[in-house]
Amino acid sequence: MPELELVWECEFQDTAHQCFEQQIPDLLFMNLRQLPVQMDPLLKPILSHHPGIIITSGYDPDDILNLPFPVVAYLQKPFSFEHFLASIEQYKSLQNLE
Repeated sequence: MPELELVWECEFQDTAHQCFEQQIPDLLFMNLRQLPVQMDPLLKPILSHHPGIIITSGYDPDDILNLPFPVVAYLQKPFSFEHFLASIEQYKSLQNLE
C-alpha cells in the first residue's frame, strides 16, 4: 500500500509519548493487551482527540466498550489482510466526510 508509511512503532506507553512528541501520525494502530485500558496521563489528551485509531486485539469486540478515545475500526486477532484493508478504507471514508 503505497499511501501508508510506517513512521514509528513502540512497545510501551512511555515510549509512545516520546514518539508522539516527534510526530503524530494520521492513522494509528493500537494493540490492546489488557483490559480495562489504563492510559498514561500524558497520552490521554493526544488520543482522546485522535481521528484515526484502529484497535487490534485478541479480545472479543463486546469486551472492548467505552474506550477513553475514539476508534475508527476494530481488528480481532487473528485478522485477515482483507479485514486490514477494510479498516483502512473505513478510516479513509471517515476522512472524506470531514
